Amino acid sequence: MSALPRQLHAQADKLSLEQVDSIINLLPTLPDDSTKAYALSLICSNHPSADSTLKYTQELYSLSFKTGDKWLGMAYRYLCWYCQSTGDYENAINYGYKSLKINDSLNLKNEIALNYNALGECIVNFGDYTTASDYFHRALSILTETNNTTTITYTYRNLGIIYINYKLYDEAMSYFKEAMKIDIANNNRRQLALDYYYMAFTHLNHFEEQNDLATIHEAKRLIEKSSRIFKELNIEFHIMTTDLCQMHIYIDYAKVQKPTVKQQLIDSSLLLYNEALNIADKNGLMGGYIYDFDLCKAKYLMATMQYDECEKTLCEIEKKATNDIANAESYLLHIYKSFVDIYTTTGNYKKAIEYQDKLSYTQKRNYDNEFLAKSIKSNAKDQFDIEMHNRDIEAKRQKITYEERKKQMRLGIFAISLFTLLLTGLAFNIYRNNRRRHNSNKVLMRKRENYKLQRSMLANANYEATSSIVYAKSIQTAIIPTAKIMNSTFGDTLIIWNPVDIISGDFYWTKQKGRYKMLAVADCTGHGIPGAFMSMLGMTSLNDIVAASNMETTTASGILDKLREKIITALRQPESDQLSLDGIDIALCIIDSQTLKMQYAGAYRPLLVVRNGDLLDYGPDKMHLCYEPRKSEPFTNRTVNLQPGDTIYLYTDGFSNQFSNEERGMKYTSDRFKKLLRANSDKPFAEQKTIIEEAMMKWRTSGLGQVCPQTDDQLLIGIRV
Repeated sequence: MSALPRQLHAQADKLSLEQVDSIINLLPTLPDDSTKAYALSLICSNHPSADSTLKYTQELYSLSFKTGDKWLGMAYRYLCWYCQSTGDYENAINYGYKSLKINDSLNLKNEIALNYNALGECIVNFGDYTTASDYFHRALSILTETNNTTTITYTYRNLGIIYINYKLYDEAMSYFKEAMKIDIANNNRRQLALDYYYMAFTHLNHFEEQNDLATIHEAKRLIEKSSRIFKELNIEFHIMTTDLCQMHIYIDYAKVQKPTVKQQLIDSSLLLYNEALNIADKNGLMGGYIYDFDLCKAKYLMATMQYDECEKTLCEIEKKATNDIANAESYLLHIYKSFVDIYTTTGNYKKAIEYQDKLSYTQKRNYDNEFLAKSIKSNAKDQFDIEMHNRDIEAKRQKITYEERKKQMRLGIFAISLFTLLLTGLAFNIYRNNRRRHNSNKVLMRKRENYKLQRSMLANANYEATSSIVYAKSIQTAIIPTAKIMNSTFGDTLIIWNPVDIISGDFYWTKQKGRYKMLAVADCTGHGIPGAFMSMLGMTSLNDIVAASNMETTTASGILDKLREKIITALRQPESDQLSLDGIDIALCIIDSQTLKMQYAGAYRPLLVVRNGDLLDYGPDKMHLCYEPRKSEPFTNRTVNLQPGDTIYLYTDGFSNQFSNEERGMKYTSDRFKKLLRANSDKPFAEQKTIIEEAMMKWRTSGLGQVCPQTDDQLLIGIRV
């Protein structure tokens, strides 16, 4: 399988190479003003050669100091694309942020959306799919507002790529099909060819994972449609990328065909490879696609049973990738998978297992901390092997010494008297006892060494697991709204978020769209890693739903209905009995900042409003966000007319379910927690936070100072109107 495809310049104007050349010829006649800057931007966004793109981008950069920051931001964006096309992702991200900063200051919304898309594509190559998805959703929100349908399809495709990474092929296809609908309506053949390309790539991945013949047939049909369109439009960059993808598909398709058809497909794949190679050399694109070409070459050698050459090629790729880990991280999985395939085919199972271990390890690895853990384990194993080798040498030396002594003893029997014979017997007994003692000591030492090794391996495994969870915590914290975001949206905000483990199954979410402010507090099934996975699904789904919704007609209950459908679909309920009880409890509010009307809908999580000392308790529907055969009714939508000074609380059940260390088996209870909130609602939020945390700690602590462990994740959000 090739690495994930890229759609550079996919949102560009539809200009042929002849039109681009005519604009280039016109450049010397244009004055150094915005007209020339616009002409340069058309060349940069449509020229197939990376080197030519860089040349005209540099010219646009110089001209921008006369024509204004708008063109400077655009020049930085084209530099971002150039670095991405040559595989220099770190500089690509640097230029992308420079462009974003300028466009944000000028409020150029379409340019900002293009920046978010370009940055997201770069970040995907580092495996940070969560941040990339967030950037794509930001772009989608802007483009929906400006109704820029061309770039919306570009963003849909980027979101589809994210789902391919998570192996959610049906969800990926839904995004590509949405893009295809728009491109058909706009009669945009270039974009339509890209839709076919990504749909073919999705089917290819699906086939390589599940070996479903229907998917590889569909992949072949779609990639051939994409290739025809790009060749008719004579867009060499996309001809090259399509050729590489088509080569992969033909080789996989050949595996399920008769010998004559199989050979035709493999021969065609070689022609596609050579065509792509010529285009890359001609347009200076090889730098950004070197690993794609090398992996295609290895796959062809494997298909034609040139196993020695295939192994040699893969070793060269592995060496390059390990020395270029910043840019080759996303390719390592494909390199190791190819090694496993070739060694399994040739019967070298020892090597196959070695690379399967590398493959499994790379799938679990999380950046630098896990690279370090792997290095430590590798060094420890080398030292252990050296120690065992030294012991083997010592054992052989002792065996030789023993044989020499036996020869001397035989000569002594014939040469010495009975007295000497008795002394020899005594010496032999002493020797035998010493040897037994020596062997016993060796066994004891070996057991001690094994114990040390096992303890070291256990410590390394624990370090790896903890490091992974700590990194997951940093990712979760990054996507949860910060206190700054909450305060800018709702004013002073109360936030208490106490996970029972390192990462949490409780999450809060906010989004503002026009005059509507949305706030949700949710409790996912379980806590720790399982709960965190569910929280990621919940936040991503809420972003999708709101991005596609018209807030003038959207209700809080409608959002929960859609969220329940997405969760059931994502967890394949009720198909899987194992996941049938997994779901989310949530309270969701939508506040109209103009009318102060608030909509509320809840799934087992209530809404509390304290007004002039009175507690208004709005109960939720007794339904979870998951598949429940007897509870599939729509959620209830409630409207609350807010007043200035009202205090609103949303919380999870971690507070009420907390056990006491003083009164065994006694929980804090929901009523006690509500009274605590009501009694302190008029105080500043900072003081409320201290009071609540001290109350929970006092409840958990016995008279002897023993503290009861935290029972569940705890989350409380408070805002004031």
